[in-house]
Amino acid sequence: MTYNTIMKIYVVALLLSISDAAADNPKKPPFAFYKLHNKISKGHIFEALKEMEDNIPDDKSYGRKESYYTFFSIYDNGYIFKEPRPIKEDKKLKKKVEKYQPYDAVEEIIKLAKNRQIVILNEAHHLSFHRAFGQKLAIALKKIGFEFLAVETLTTNLTLGPINIKYPHRSTGAYSMAPVFGDFLRQSINIGYTLASYDQTFEQGTKRAILKGWDKIQERELFQAKNIVDTILKKNPSAKIFIYVGYSHADESWVTLKNGKKVGWMAAHLKKMTGTDPLTIDQAFGSDAIRFNNRANDPVFDYVMQQNKIHQTTVMKDKQGKFLTSKIFDNKIDLTVFHPKQKMIEGRPDWLRMEGYRKPLILKNSDYFTKGSVMLQAFVENETKSPIAMDQIIIKDAKGTSTFLLPLGNYKLISLDETGKKTFLGNIKVKENKLHFVVN
Repeated sequence: MTYNTIMKIYVVALLLSISDAAADNPKKPPFAFYKLHNKISKGHIFEALKEMEDNIPDDKSYGRKESYYTFFSIYDNGYIFKEPRPIKEDKKLKKKVEKYQPYDAVEEIIKLAKNRQIVILNEAHHLSFHRAFGQKLAIALKKIGFEFLAVETLTTNLTLGPINIKYPHRSTGAYSMAPVFGDFLRQSINIGYTLASYDQTFEQGTKRAILKGWDKIQERELFQAKNIVDTILKKNPSAKIFIYVGYSHADESWVTLKNGKKVGWMAAHLKKMTGTDPLTIDQAFGSDAIRFNNRANDPVFDYVMQQNKIHQTTVMKDKQGKFLTSKIFDNKIDLTVFHPKQKMIEGRPDWLRMEGYRKPLILKNSDYFTKGSVMLQAFVENETKSPIAMDQIIIKDAKGTSTFLLPLGNYKLISLDETGKKTFLGNIKVKENKLHFVVN
């Protein structure tokens, strides 16, 4: 299989991971996205960034353009509407929300997950802190016996099902080329998870061009569930699986159409196929910046924020032990995780420090800026095949400082200029309470 063919398949997987409510713009054919991913995979970062900003229109339908900014570690562009927007008052809903109290999200999820075989967590593709939370939850789930991490973004072009890799690389998947997502997979591998791909394959999607609406959605949802059953559960009937999905794939409810046909998303089909009730978790609509099609945030999120009770990643529970869900997923999932609103510290989002997991390394811009913008990338020292940066920052002028956020470990520091020229700058060693930067 040629490199170009592989890249086209990546893009098919990426585009299919967005709901049909965000259908492709016919004026922008998929090849435009293929070229963008091709450039990113080959390390032509600035060329890809310019092409994206010049050719992909601002898209208020599921944050497609904003999701691409995660590949460049640009996190402040994920906020589609910069100004706060008033919500339509719903006194009954507001009163309901006031009955719930905050609890630590991971602790409560682990209590529930101990009696479940499958846990499903969703994300909004343009919010990288969802991947940071996914990583934290994966570590906690591993401690109670979860062994497979099935991730929507993983490419199915080479292997469908369990994947044996030592670390993620740029050909591992689409969204996982983003540094935070890449490290989610990296650390999951390091603690013993078996990664598994399960999304609809290129061959399985031959009817998508002619299917429409729910028929189109159903084909993909059925194949996703079937692929998990066929490649994991048939061989390992008691396997405990953490499934990481986008948006509505975590929805375990059924919808009855006007013609009487019942349709559902992946979680619903998987529940039906296995007879196992998965623990389904929404975080996409428990977050700020989920403002699509000129709508405000999910009203439950806004009412939770008004109580000023969310200072960390939280779930809300009432006196009877019932968990609060976003309005959009009411009676469709088990619980919603609520995230604090993002704040910027030293030019980086507060959540990226990941409760001390990543350590700050402050660099003087004047030491690296010459002419035109430059991207500094820190790569794990022993990762050599098309590696994914642990962190990266863009320096646009010589003034001020920039902050790397890196976990403990050894890294190679690379600079990339606007022409695509790469320069090895030295090694970074991050030790407990100490940072060493050695320039060659």
